[in-house]
Amino acid sequence: MSKILVYTSPARGHLYPLVPTLQELRRRGHDVAVWTMAAEVDRVRALGLTANAIDLAIEAREIDDWKASSPPAALLAASRTFIDRGRHEVGDLRRAIEREQPDLLFTDVNSWGAAAAAEASGLPWAVFAPYFLPMQAPGAPPWGLGLAPLGGVLGRIRDAVLWWVVNKLYDRALRGVNELRATVGVEPFRHVADFAKRPPRVVSYTAEPFEYPRIWPANVCLVGPGVWEPEAGPTRSV
Repeated sequence: MSKILVYTSPARGHLYPLVPTLQELRRRGHDVAVWTMAAEVDRVRALGLTANAIDLAIEAREIDDWKASSPPAALLAASRTFIDRGRHEVGDLRRAIEREQPDLLFTDVNSWGAAAAAEASGLPWAVFAPYFLPMQAPGAPPWGLGLAPLGGVLGRIRDAVLWWVVNKLYDRALRGVNELRATVGVEPFRHVADFAKRPPRVVSYTAEPFEYPRIWPANVCLVGPGVWEPEAGPTRSV
């Protein structure tokens, strides 16, 4: 059986959907080591899994996209958060690899530094994504705008223009992303959204009924939602 190192961003919304997968891997006999936010380490250990805290400097860089004045500004703010965290994730993942000696790496889609370090490690690696992927496809409207598919020539023109706009907005963070990737010696991205294209496997926690109809790239595997939450604590009467 395999030793699997799982590395998450400091977000319960990324850890909790992963729990059923981790439990199933353990049930099948794999050794699973989870590196995640400090406040959740004991909870993960209570599930019978090995767990350790990620670098506290990663958690200290809180996401601040809610302060932005517009959706494009929020997108850039989130990207800057992932880049800033990524500078700490590179060394943190390397320390985790040295300690755990894994056969396989499974990193968070928001952990851009950890993904770069995983790619450079020479180990088999994959990424998990608990939200929709920003992947362009014929007939699929640009992500983030909530548009319905539109067929015909008009639809193709609309999608081509809006995909260009969305990618242009996202790529304002491209320099920072590629500077981060350069620190570990992996190839630069052409677009920021390439973070969902480069991994050999992307495990996406959604399903076809929730997505625009499309042909998915060979590296993307839709597995449906990961449904898990902690047991409710005791309540006090008043």
